[in-house]
Amino acid sequence: MNFDDYKNNVPYPDRVAYKAGLIDYINSQRLTGQEREDLLAAVPARVRDWFKEAVKPYNEEEHRLEAKFWADCREDIGYDEFLDAEGILTLQCYAWEQGHSGGYHEVYNCLLDLSDFAEKLIKSGRKD
Repeated sequence: MNFDDYKNNVPYPDRVAYKAGLIDYINSQRLTGQEREDLLAAVPARVRDWFKEAVKPYNEEEHRLEAKFWADCREDIGYDEFLDAEGILTLQCYAWEQGHSGGYHEVYNCLLDLSDFAEKLIKSGRKD
C-alpha cells in the first residue's frame, strides 16, 4: 500500500491568521472607542463561525481518505472474508486505537497482526 495516497492535501484553515486579520481590519478603521470595543468583542464569535464553515472541505476530504484507507485494507488484507460487519468494525476500531498516533502505516501494521490473530482464532474453532 502507498500510504501517501491518504495524505490530506486540502489546506487546514488558520484561525489565528483569520483572527489577526479581523483585528487588524478593525484597528485600521476610523471608529469611536465604543464601536471598536463592540467589534473586538464580536471577534471570537466571528472566528468560530468562520472556522466552522472553513474547516468543512478539510474534514470532508479527511473522511473520504479514511473510507478509502479502510476499503483498501479490506481488499489488501481480506479480513472482511471471515468477519461480519460488527467484527470488521471492532477490528478496525482497535487497530485505529492502537496505531493512529503513528500514522496510517502503523494502523495497517496493527490491522495485519489483529486480522491474522482473529483468523487463527476463528479457524481453530471453539471448544465446547
